[in-house]
Amino acid sequence: MTGTIQERQHDGTVGETVRAAIIDELGAKSFTGAEMRLSALQPGEVLVEVKAAGLCHSDWNFATQNWGNPFPALLGHELAGIVEAVGEGVTEVEVGDHVVACGVTSCGECQNCIDGGRVWCLRTERSRRSPDALPRLSTAEGEPLWTMMNLGAFAQKTIVHQLNLVAIDRAVPFDRACVLGCAVATGAGAVIRTAQVKPGESVAVIGAGGVGLNAIQAAALVGAR
Repeated sequence: MTGTIQERQHDGTVGETVRAAIIDELGAKSFTGAEMRLSALQPGEVLVEVKAAGLCHSDWNFATQNWGNPFPALLGHELAGIVEAVGEGVTEVEVGDHVVACGVTSCGECQNCIDGGRVWCLRTERSRRSPDALPRLSTAEGEPLWTMMNLGAFAQKTIVHQLNLVAIDRAVPFDRACVLGCAVATGAGAVIRTAQVKPGESVAVIGAGGVGLNAIQAAALVGAR
């Protein structure tokens, strides 16, 4: 799969050009500011104007550890923004919506999703593009950009499948909303869903970064000591 992505060339059918912060190669010490081209929206895809993006330790892992992904890469998966355009068949969001992205795809309709187990969605293929489709994003020279979790938040705009987006209240500040898709879900989920902490129980949280702080807040919400 990675070889196919790296070898596939753009056929010249591109949309607008935007600025992005990309990682050129594995182990790069810093981001490179570059022009990035957007492909035409495919069915189910959404063009999002990025308003805020969190920097998660997982971004660092993908930049510095060999996880098998190709380079150049557009990282960033804690994303909040505004829907600018939608592709054919998009029903989950509409133009103008404020949205949060999540790297976990869930259809919301299969039995696992209905039962509350969206991370075990049985129909994740609904968000996959055809192997012959153009890459969502590419460099100004036409080289495909690999996007982390099919999101790619470190850019002015990005293309995301509707199944990776959730519309939110417009009153929520973007710089708070962006961490909902990872740090909040991970930290709060560890307390509420995984550990199932009960009122009065004691909780110890090691590390107070984005995930740890949300674990602490969730522990307080459920009434832990």
